[in-house]
Amino acid sequence: MPPYIYDTASRIILASQLWTASFDPNYGGTMMSLTNANDPNQNVIWDHAGAAASLYFNNGNDPTLASANGIANNKIQQFRKEHRPRAFVRETEYSDNAYAVAGSIPYFWLSHEYFDDSIPDKINRWQTLYNNIKPELAQYHYAWDSPIYFIPHREQLAGTIFVGNENHAHVKWQPHSTFTSSFSLSAYIAFRGNYQAHDGNVASIIASPDLRFDINSSRKWAVLFEGQVLFSGIVKELENKVELTVVEGMIFLYINDYSVRAAYFSHLISKREFGLQARMVNTDGFIEFSGRRFVDLDEKIKLRHSVADDGALLIEGEVYSRNPLYRTNIPQIFLNPAMIKRRILVLKNGDYIFDQDRIVSIKDVAAVYTGLIEGTHGLMAYDFKSDCKDLNGNQFEAHLLLGTNIIGVNNLPFSANSNPVRVLNGSCKMSSKWLPFYSDERARKEMNK
Repeated sequence: MPPYIYDTASRIILASQLWTASFDPNYGGTMMSLTNANDPNQNVIWDHAGAAASLYFNNGNDPTLASANGIANNKIQQFRKEHRPRAFVRETEYSDNAYAVAGSIPYFWLSHEYFDDSIPDKINRWQTLYNNIKPELAQYHYAWDSPIYFIPHREQLAGTIFVGNENHAHVKWQPHSTFTSSFSLSAYIAFRGNYQAHDGNVASIIASPDLRFDINSSRKWAVLFEGQVLFSGIVKELENKVELTVVEGMIFLYINDYSVRAAYFSHLISKREFGLQARMVNTDGFIEFSGRRFVDLDEKIKLRHSVADDGALLIEGEVYSRNPLYRTNIPQIFLNPAMIKRRILVLKNGDYIFDQDRIVSIKDVAAVYTGLIEGTHGLMAYDFKSDCKDLNGNQFEAHLLLGTNIIGVNNLPFSANSNPVRVLNGSCKMSSKWLPFYSDERARKEMNK
């Protein structure tokens, strides 16, 4: 049977003689399932947007294809489907042999661990999973839109929170910085509790150092650049979705998904930190921020899934960033937790290493597998091809992660995890072949190449 593709109510299905894969357009077009054609009901992938089979790269934070926080969605623009405003990932190929997406992807920002955030305040008055100020709000940290709250204190009536830098967790509250000229930042903002409508109660979205959006509990708002008001207005609601988008020298403001205003904005590349700010006149209320999403539109990805010449699933990806990189995972796939039984690493020298979590140079790997001990269901990867060069034009030594429940394919050497590297032309590419079962025949062919 030849390969074919079709839509269901919520997924795109790509099928071959050996496997069937599904992709979710609500989560970046990420592959959410991979099954053996002989057992189509047994998914070998962890079907969760925070895991699954995604592409991400790390420049101090993880721009991640599927989701900004592993919970909220990242809807893409599909062929022949309704227009999705400000969908920064789009389908680029949809055929019987291939499915591909490309675009810019959101930073990961969950606020579940301290290094998710950078908080420069004297006193941390942000209610997060790791900083539980009001226990009655703790339940909402697991909610769909992952809210956080600024809870004022008589000694701390204002506070700022930026996207954190997980690679500098040893320097607490280190912010993530990125060199960019185009970006989008959005959040739902709501005034809660026994607040008084007052011009001094202000919630802000910040693109440091020069751009911000302010809204107060009197429902007045303004967009400011270098301290000067670009445009302003008033809204009807006290809970609003706000999005600032800067692209091609223009700044656009959307409130509750409606275009409000646009103005000229400097398109020069600059170093930026993205965050939120809250200011209260007293301790009677608090401010909620949810659905937080920050996208550097100057950073680009491509991800293509197709039927390889040997019938395997061929995954080809590319990331582009002008920032130094700690790692590029193209892809990183999480195994269905119900299947964790055995790991197999097959080296090109003929050695087999069983049931050990390993980090190993890709040049030494013939094939890798994690899954059921019988080999009938799991993740197998082989035929790795990396194209990622240093500034002198030399290929980096790519590496592979084999864990109990994960296989990750990384263009960069393991040392980059602590010492980021700049890459030639900002681009890293990787291809690999995958099967939802173990094939020793394929592994031995890779040994003999």
